[in-house]
Amino acid sequence: MGQAPDSLTIDGYILAKNLKTQKTREGLYVGVIKEGDGAQPRAGDYVKINYKGALLNGKVFDSSPAGDPFVFQLGYRQVVDALDIGVREMKAGSNIILLAPAILGYGQSAVQEIPANSPLLFEIELLEILTPVQYDQYMKQVEKKEREASGIARTLQLEKDKTSIIAYADRRRLKIQTTASGLSYCITKAAKSGLLKLGDEVSVEYEGSLLDDKIFDSNKGKAPFAFEIGAGRVIEGWDEGMRYFGKGGEGYLLIPSALAYGSNPLDDGRTVVPANSALVFKIKIKE
Repeated sequence: MGQAPDSLTIDGYILAKNLKTQKTREGLYVGVIKEGDGAQPRAGDYVKINYKGALLNGKVFDSSPAGDPFVFQLGYRQVVDALDIGVREMKAGSNIILLAPAILGYGQSAVQEIPANSPLLFEIELLEILTPVQYDQYMKQVEKKEREASGIARTLQLEKDKTSIIAYADRRRLKIQTTASGLSYCITKAAKSGLLKLGDEVSVEYEGSLLDDKIFDSNKGKAPFAFEIGAGRVIEGWDEGMRYFGKGGEGYLLIPSALAYGSNPLDDGRTVVPANSALVFKIKIKE
């Protein structure tokens, strides 16, 4: 036997929950929890909503974070059809339940925790309809908050990395010096000449490892790696760190994640570095 139509599953849910709903011409079921007294949005309007999306078995697959409403523009396919259609049935200040057949959700596609052909349940609160100017102002505020949060996270991670780097150096009896940026270095063999500087072309033999000593990259036994200092061809920790060494010098660079790959994991098929990893490079300056 074939799968029962979505409408039967939704009808069963409505009956079991004793819901009062209205069916739109598109096949969406709308149940009003609270009727707002604001304006009704139209295609092209920006809307600010709180929402929760779930399967009919109650499993939540998505929701707007507390205190962080979701904003989108109606009619521009930025959300599933169920939301695009359902929000247009609301007035600002309303709170509703939407029951959507799969065709108005993700259809025959399985998306993460959502199986194919799944009817969906949304709880939506329409907070506000925004003009284009209000939308721009709101997005600037959101971006400012994100920058501030990113800065705080970066600071906390840097302090954590510095502590881990000091512990690493203590275990290996490395006498490190730490710069204002958080970079640490240890010179084990003095240079034969003056220190390198921005714009110098340098050739380096290196071995890179994580703080647990797992080697993720090395050119030992291969041609030295050549680059121009300050040209942006290497991670920040290298561009800064090379300037504490000179030709013939050897030692270590101990680099916090903020001066390496940050919160982005690296996996290019050859080199694997987890997100927020402080790195250790044992280096020899060849040329």
